[in-house]
Amino acid sequence: MSGNYHYIVTGLPLLILDNENKAFSYEKLCQTLREQLPPNDLRWVDWLDFGMNPSCLSPHFYRAALRQNNPFISQYFDFDLKLRNTLTAFSARKAGIPLAPVLLPSRDPDFDQALLQSKAADFGLRTLWDPAARLFSILETPNLLQREEKIDQLRWDEANRICTFHYFNINTILGFLLKAALVQRWLLLDKDLGQERFQALVKELNPYRPSTPQVDSKNTAT
Repeated sequence: MSGNYHYIVTGLPLLILDNENKAFSYEKLCQTLREQLPPNDLRWVDWLDFGMNPSCLSPHFYRAALRQNNPFISQYFDFDLKLRNTLTAFSARKAGIPLAPVLLPSRDPDFDQALLQSKAADFGLRTLWDPAARLFSILETPNLLQREEKIDQLRWDEANRICTFHYFNINTILGFLLKAALVQRWLLLDKDLGQERFQALVKELNPYRPSTPQVDSKNTAT
């Protein structure tokens, strides 16, 4: 079972604010957290890092990730697989190329069959997958950079959804790392959007910031 990392989670605001006036580095944030985690939870950071590298993604990876007993890893990569498959199906349809050779099998046969067989504009996914309606609305965005930003917002929101009711445990830390990786991506792609992402992450971390004791000036010696 994952430990209670109250001391780590409450330290995240200071950790990220330390990067506010410096070059933001996901790698440094990740390394700092790695140094504080025991091996049984450090492995989940390894899973997340591996899965965020597109060159590492394969049917074998997804099969293994979806079987893990960590809620963040199994649920996020289920979402990630469905998202990537839907984007691939959308692109394949527009290009007029067959989908079957490039579709990665999920654990939901109905979802996969819909992508392969449905002629509907949304592949009939709105009744099968909650994010589908929002995703197909995003895909109507003509500006490619804005479309990418909105798709990453889907990822961000999914991380928050998974972490609901997970307080001060490894899932909170994994969600933070995923969003920190998105911040770094956007700082490289578009500085203004990256700064917006950075400030959004800082704002989300505010509830974890330790309160500062208030000093009563009337009782303070002069």
